[in-house]
This record gives sequence, C-alpha cells and structure tokens, in this order.
Amino acid sequence: MGIALRLSLPQVLIVAACVAFWPTADAARGQSPRSLADEPVSELRELLRIGGIDDAQWAGLREEGPWGDQQQETLQKILFRMAGLSADDLNRWADDSIDWKQLAAEPEKFEGKLFRLEGLVRSIEVIDTPPEPARRFQSKQTYRAEIAVDRGRRTSVVFARTVPEAWQRGGTIEQPGGAEALFLTLRTDADSEPTLVFAAARLASYADDRLLGRLGMDLGLLDDVVDRRPIRPEERECFYRMLDVAGRTKQDALIAAARRGEAQFSVEPLFNDPASQRGELAMLTGHVRRALRVRVDDPDIRRRFGIEYYYELYLYTDDSQGNPLVFCVRELPEGMPTGEGPDYMESVTVPGFFLKSWAYASGQTLADEIDPKGEPPSLQVAPLLIGRAPIWHQTEPADSSPVWGAVGGGLFVLILLAVWLWLWRRSKDDRRFTTGKNPSAKVR
Repeated sequence: MGIALRLSLPQVLIVAACVAFWPTADAARGQSPRSLADEPVSELRELLRIGGIDDAQWAGLREEGPWGDQQQETLQKILFRMAGLSADDLNRWADDSIDWKQLAAEPEKFEGKLFRLEGLVRSIEVIDTPPEPARRFQSKQTYRAEIAVDRGRRTSVVFARTVPEAWQRGGTIEQPGGAEALFLTLRTDADSEPTLVFAAARLASYADDRLLGRLGMDLGLLDDVVDRRPIRPEERECFYRMLDVAGRTKQDALIAAARRGEAQFSVEPLFNDPASQRGELAMLTGHVRRALRVRVDDPDIRRRFGIEYYYELYLYTDDSQGNPLVFCVRELPEGMPTGEGPDYMESVTVPGFFLKSWAYASGQTLADEIDPKGEPPSLQVAPLLIGRAPIWHQTEPADSSPVWGAVGGGLFVLILLAVWLWLWRRSKDDRRFTTGKNPSAKVR
C-alpha cells in the first residue's frame, strides 16, 4: 500500500477550487479566468493534477512508441496517488457502465475517469521498478495484466501496484478478475490492435475454482488476514466485503453447495488448521448460547454496503469440546430471540465462510475497539465465520397444542373430583366410628 494523501478529501477539493478560481493575469486584463466548468474534469483527475500529474503528462502517455522514462515516471505517480485513495472514494467514483466503442473512439474524453472493470485475467507480467523510483514511490514491482473485457471481444492492459498473492509470480492466469481502474490512454502499436490502458492500485481475484470467488468476493483481500489476532485495520475491508457477499447470497444456494460437498462439517480443521480453511464454506449444527445485535456506525460501510447492523452468534457444537465458534450473520430468522446467559440456548444450523482464527477478550464483540498499542490480556481464540443467517430449529413447548391443553385440563378436574370423593367418604366413615353407631343393629 502507498502513503495516503495528507489532506482529507474535503480539504483537497477546497484547495482545488481555490487554485482553479484564483485571479490570473488574464483576469487582470479583463479576460474571463478559466473555470473548471469550461471542460469536464473528474474529481479524481483534479486530485491527480494537484498531485503533480498535469495535462502535459497526460499528453505524454498518448505519444506513440514505447514508453520512456518520462511516461514511466507519470505511471508511477498515478499508481502512488491511487494507492492512497480510500475504498469509499473509489466506490463513489467508479463507473460500472462502460461503452467500449465510445472509449476506443474518443479516448481523450475519458482520460482520468475511473471505471470498474471485470473480465478474464489472461496473463500478468512482473516489472521491476528501478531503485530510485522504487524508493520514492515505495513500490518494488509493477504488475502489467492483460484482461479480456467486453465479453472477450477486447483485451485491455491494467498496470497495478498490487495483485493477489496467488498471481504475484506472473505468467498465465486465466481466472476471472477485475479492478477499479483509471483510464490512461489508447495505445496503438504497429504489430497489434489498439489497446486500452488503465492503472489501478490493486487487482481483484474472483477465481471461479472457489465458491466465494464465484459469488463475487475479492479473494485477494484474504491475503492480509492474520490468524490468532484481533481484527486488524488491514482486515476491515475483507470482513465487511465478505459480510456483504454472504448477505446477498441466497440461503438455498449455500445449502446446495454444502450438499455438493463444497462445505466443511467438522470444526477440527477450523480450530487446528485455519490457514487451509480461509474463505471456505462450513455448515455447522449446535446450540447458540450468546446472540448479540451489533450496530455498525462506520458511515462508509453503511453507505457502500447498506450494512447498519449484523448479528454475532456464539455456537457450541458436539465436537467443539466446550469451545465456541463465532458466526457473524446479516439476519436472524423471524422470531428467533437474541440474548445470553444460562437461560439462553437456541438450536441452529449455520452455513458460513471461514475468515480467521479470531483472538478476543471474553465478553467483547467484534465492534469493540482494541488498544492499538497492545493486545488485551487473557485473549480467547475462536474460529470466526461469516454467513447470511442461521437455520433455526425451533422446539414447540409441550403445552402449546390446544388439544393437549384440553386433555390436561380434563385430567386435572377428574383428579380433583376423585380426591374430593375419597375425602368425603373418609369423613363419613370417621363420623360413624366416633358416634359408636352400628347401622345394622336393631333398636330394642
């Protein structure tokens, strides 16, 4: 990751506005100063201009022939600045709809515009950065990816600072992937078709040999996950993206995948070999002894994913040996209560994707802040999984049926009547005994 821009976005835009509208010599001569509104310039393009990428450098990228040192310097600047942008900014600026024909016909019109690309990553070339630029831009390698887009009809080139760990050696990839990528230019070489060139902070992997990738989760985010630690800032994006993907996946699809053999049903590898289970589906049955509703206060998470809250379930299974597994789910079945303590226990089956072996202090939740200067004492470790919802095995109370209620009431009345008759007869015999009268004796 690169170093983030020192100014916050609102501060940068204020500075940009001040620079753009500051009186110039033209204004002093009675001419109208040049306004940002005179030609469409994206927010991101303007931020890049403030970061040192001006019109002359964009023009340099359009020059025919192989890129020289000047163009390579411009590329490194762009990649460095993009690495400092937040996921929220990239999400707001990225355009999902791409008119590939128009982009190829009028490339200059779209320079500096951010697009969300998805396609088949054909190959990746690893390019070593020269020592001086590597030091200044904090990047030892740049990755050049060829991606088939537009339903395979075009091949685009994306330069990226980071790619998923599985792709870092380069070579043939042939896996689905994508990026939030900045359009740079259209390159025309004599021996090949015109190529659309982009730049991105990182490439995403949607590898179709794994269920989570097929569902749209960027598997590259799992590379930053560390076991037996609390949730770290580097894992925040992965956690919420997985929660979003699980929440958008139909429960029936997860159950069907488990029945096809794509799920783990034992807790043993989740406890003992977490790295091998990262991102894999598990479906476990047991008793929830603690269920909490966790509010999400982060504005960008609420805005990007629509996640305002989720539920945290502490599940005990027959083979967990008294140790809990923690599931974070988007919703609970209708009527299933939350709670904790000795009187709370609900029987469930939960499908979910394994994230990590989570270290937490007893009594805390994932929403609790952890002191960044050190871990709290007495950490407990539990497998952390993320799903859509539990399947609730609700048990009906014995007296819930009106038929059985009527039968029970009738038996109770009969028992009371029998007791009353027995007591009445007993009291009658007692009176005879105390008076000494014999009902069969004759009176003389």
